[in-house]
Amino acid sequence: MADSPIDNFRGLPLTPTSAQEHVKDFFATHTGVFVRKQIIEHVIKRHAEMGGVGGEGDIASTVKRSLQMLQDEGFLHQPMRSRWQRTDQLDNRNTVEKVEDGDSPTPVLESQSGLYAYFFSSEKELALLKGENCWLMKVGYSNSDVDRRVADQVTGMHRQPETLLLREIEEGAEWEKFLHLALTMAGRRNEESPGKEWFVTNPAELENLLEGLEAMVSSLSVVETNSNTR
Repeated sequence: MADSPIDNFRGLPLTPTSAQEHVKDFFATHTGVFVRKQIIEHVIKRHAEMGGVGGEGDIASTVKRSLQMLQDEGFLHQPMRSRWQRTDQLDNRNTVEKVEDGDSPTPVLESQSGLYAYFFSSEKELALLKGENCWLMKVGYSNSDVDRRVADQVTGMHRQPETLLLREIEEGAEWEKFLHLALTMAGRRNEESPGKEWFVTNPAELENLLEGLEAMVSSLSVVETNSNTR
């Protein structure tokens, strides 16, 4: 008799290789573009259901590695940072809006609230012409609809910004302050801009900064959970 799927994971730690199987399971029943957080939650739940145990390293890093491996294999595609889609669904326009004029695809099963950033292409082009890799970006948080929030802010302007949904995250207002503080301490706040949410940065740098902040908070949470109290 062939082993059941559960036998393949019972008592075993989560590794990038085993996480790949759970990721494939996720995309076997879900169609569209998904944020990494949704995939991580599925992997954790699925691995526990099949009798697996936690790995030695950070689970988020393990899943991230498995996603990169599946991308290398051609199974997954990354339409934008922290967003994933099956490669054979790239032409499925019923689940992902067509990308035009710098817009980002709309993830399914995800509201449009969260940390966001936007910039104008002219600012980016000018920076690149000067040999610089950072430009002026607005970094903020909306607890409702990001697209509507940005639209309200740029009403009356003759140009439309490129908008990024950085994270759908709990306690987003606190994370916004955290992100602003880190950028300000690095000297990235633009004092000449109206408001206090304009910084000289770029999308990749924001993503790396967020991942670093998330890893730091995660490590502190683990220490607090495992510490002994009197």
